[in-house]
Amino acid sequence: MNKPTPQIAADLSDDARSSALHWVVFVPLLALVACSSDTPNDAGVQGETVERVGLTVTYPTGTMLEEHMSPWLAYVDLFQIASRPDTTGDILTELVQYDEDFSFAEHADFYENRVDVCNIKDLDAPDSGGSDNPMVSGGENLLLSSAGSTWVTVPYSVNDANYNGDDIFPAAVPSDLSLTLPGDVFPALSLKLKVPSVPVRLSPVVGDEITTASEYRWVPSSDSSQMRISFLSYLGDDFQGFPITCFVEDDGEFALPAVALAEVERRAGELRIRYTRDTRRLTFQNGVAVFSAVSIADD
Repeated sequence: MNKPTPQIAADLSDDARSSALHWVVFVPLLALVACSSDTPNDAGVQGETVERVGLTVTYPTGTMLEEHMSPWLAYVDLFQIASRPDTTGDILTELVQYDEDFSFAEHADFYENRVDVCNIKDLDAPDSGGSDNPMVSGGENLLLSSAGSTWVTVPYSVNDANYNGDDIFPAAVPSDLSLTLPGDVFPALSLKLKVPSVPVRLSPVVGDEITTASEYRWVPSSDSSQMRISFLSYLGDDFQGFPITCFVEDDGEFALPAVALAEVERRAGELRIRYTRDTRRLTFQNGVAVFSAVSIADD
């Protein structure tokens, strides 16, 4: 039985999808909100738009989400640290061809996120395995473009069966960024990416010791984004991993639950904080399901 989606990229896999995580839920899931439109949404796709928890879903006008099926899934993930725009910037794109049509509604259920949730990860546990889905080529090069010109070119890796670039962005991610693939086994693809604004933290400030008394506040956004508060563990200068990650509403403040506070206390003196704003989109266009995530971290 094939998994419904490919492996999540590095920053999100450590924070969100590892089998060693323990989910702690504090609020009920938000209700679905649907709105119809005959104009393109912010991803450049014309159609019906449904706002799910941490996910904007778009599909053709005049249709139902549940009626769409496809053997194709494109997974696109971009990440950059805003304070180091010329030395950071990653992209992973994986293209899946299932052996039969797969439900778009099931993709939407899978990628829907949780809010006001903290994950506690055992850093000594082995990483989860990769995807067992068949990855295919979408052409020799993936292009990221801005202002009508190519911004970054990412070649297809035959060995890894994906488009993967680490620290390859030349500058801050432009707000008008788009992605194109010429097509090969996988159909040609063109997608406008939704780039979130840079998170502005209020507390803790960079360099503050993280304690059980720390308060987590930032400048909020109403741009259908989600905030991710990641706790990075360091022993000296050696990065150990993400022992705590919280996915929260982008409303400007969050109080850690008891289980996360206990982990902060247990790891006293080794934690640093990163605020990351995520925009996550799932679209059905030209018979292809496309999941895209663009994440901008402050530090």
